Amino acid sequence: MPEAAVKQPEDDEAKEKSNEKRRMGTEGHRPIHALGFKVGQDDAVGKKTIEHTGDDSVVYLVGKQVAIFSYELQTHRFIPMNSKTIEIVTFAVSFNKRYIALSERVLEEKTGEIGIQVSVFNFGTVSRIRTLSLSYLNKYPVESLCFSRDNKYLVTVTAPPEPFIYLWQLDKARLLGMSELHVKVSCVSISPWAHWTMCTTGGTSLKL
Repeated sequence: MPEAAVKQPEDDEAKEKSNEKRRMGTEGHRPIHALGFKVGQDDAVGKKTIEHTGDDSVVYLVGKQVAIFSYELQTHRFIPMNSKTIEIVTFAVSFNKRYIALSERVLEEKTGEIGIQVSVFNFGTVSRIRTLSLSYLNKYPVESLCFSRDNKYLVTVTAPPEPFIYLWQLDKARLLGMSELHVKVSCVSISPWAHWTMCTTGGTSLKL
């Protein structure tokens, strides 16, 4: 009498994978990589965690890294960060979608203290083109930032209890001016007609 066929564990695994593929195919969006996408309370204070960089791609924060995902090609690229980066707080994408500015908390190698800086990267080459150091100005991270329409200037706002607004000239990495704020700011923008005119918004305020 022939022996009964023994069901192999591999059969169950293959069946489960097949069912999973069918479920993912019928639910619309299918994740390709899940690596710690930042969501939740960041949005409540105006910090960006995801934004379109073109017709078929988005950029988003992944732990201490930045991922660029093309949903047409189903591929990822990553902006390389150095080892001293502790956290990427938020980011801003330029209006022409060529650049991204990252607000970082970094470990200062000489002192061992935590400092803050803004790094500007080129999307095309995925290379760092500017670094704006704020450690000598403020010890609290940049929570909001915005490019000017012509991409020549960048405005940054630091977190309470020392909220300041800073205006930078990017081609020379030069600080043009700063002003103390007396309210928590969740969003900042630069006038498209005059880079020296900025607008800030918060929970109970809107100021020019």
